Amino acid sequence: MQDAGRTSILSRNWSRICDSLPNLIFDFSCFPGSENKLDRFVAFIDQMVARHDESSIKTFKIKSWVEDESPSRFKNAWITFSVQRNVENLSLMLHIAEPLMLPSCLFNSKSLKNLDLTLYHHILKVPTPSNLPNLKELSLTGVALVDDDSLQILFSSCPALETLSIDSSDLHHQQF
Repeated sequence: MQDAGRTSILSRNWSRICDSLPNLIFDFSCFPGSENKLDRFVAFIDQMVARHDESSIKTFKIKSWVEDESPSRFKNAWITFSVQRNVENLSLMLHIAEPLMLPSCLFNSKSLKNLDLTLYHHILKVPTPSNLPNLKELSLTGVALVDDDSLQILFSSCPALETLSIDSSDLHHQQF
């Protein structure tokens, strides 16, 4: 009985620690089990986001390469959550079957320093206005820009940009 009490106290303490973690990294390939794995992965992220307190997030990363994913499984609420918690490093590495519309708050984050978008089959539309005053590193992989203005809007919204990486992305006929 004493062991059960100690385990319960330890569990509550660990739970409180998880509620304020500054680095949230979710990697589908490291998630245990096989039955309903994607559903459990999404539910786990939902639970971690819902329980997290108001403390800042330094790093928020989601990595999943399940090709038949529906964009509705990957929720803009997660991105909005991280932006509201002043995320500094945001990495979305998803291989989804249909385009995912990213929330406009992502392109107006004052705290974001590093943004890595690896979104195969994704068409990126950068909203106007956009303002990423502290973004220093931008990586775009597998992203197609919806129109010629999106890249210009994105670049002009990043006055502190120091490092740009573009790989396997369709930039149409952009002139630099």
